[in-house]
Amino acid sequence: MIWAVAPLLAVALLTTVAAMAGSLVGAFAGAGAIPPALLAKLENGPAKGRTHIQDLADRLYTQFERIRGRLNRTSEGAAENQEPSD
Repeated sequence: MIWAVAPLLAVALLTTVAAMAGSLVGAFAGAGAIPPALLAKLENGPAKGRTHIQDLADRLYTQFERIRGRLNRTSEGAAENQEPSD
């Protein structure tokens, strides 16, 4: 029984590792590092593909900017309320 499941498990793990590696490289190098020829091979549709991925990335970045702005305001307020140390 395990021999029937093992190849499927290996493929599932491989795709997970590939997705994690791609995420890390994307976070480090940015979307501009993706070769246009590779992007052209991606399918495109309303709920998946190039457009969907770009939309998700834009929404994620918008959330990041919101949170970063809140954190900056919070840390600036905390710094103003600190007493000077000798």
